[in-house]
Amino acid sequence: ESCLREAPGHRPTLKLYISLLSPGPGLWLETIETLIDLTTDPPEKRALLRQLGRICTEHVGVPGLMEKAIGAYRTLIACGDKSWFVYEALVVLYGQSGALPDAKNLWIESETALTTPQRGELAYAVAGIAKAIEDEGLVAERIDYSEPNALLGSFRCATMPLARA
Repeated sequence: ESCLREAPGHRPTLKLYISLLSPGPGLWLETIETLIDLTTDPPEKRALLRQLGRICTEHVGVPGLMEKAIGAYRTLIACGDKSWFVYEALVVLYGQSGALPDAKNLWIESETALTTPQRGELAYAVAGIAKAIEDEGLVAERIDYSEPNALLGSFRCATMPLARA
């Protein structure tokens, strides 16, 4: 830790330090965020953002970590990672937080990034979020079920409990 105090932006030291810590909230999270900020290599930055998103998702019960996970995955998309993994992780987080408008926008954004079956699965997940919110009586908004592929996919988000603030 004294090396970090002396040279807080020294990437090799940060990488060694992060390897010694248990992934999770606290020092590991602070260190990986610093490393992400210092990294200029796009593949390395994407790998670190995936780690950050995954660990924050595993600890979504900790205040602020759901937002950090969503931010990491949104940044991944902005950095060019338009993989199914990223979209799936985001729609699950949006489902847990009841963020239907964000989930709908994600589906719209996915048009050029995902295959037709993946878009169908994503559309069904968004429909599941809308149904869960409607059943909970939280909003009167509905998804357009006439949208092609809106009923394809899995029941992952349809049965997901919504996080309460």
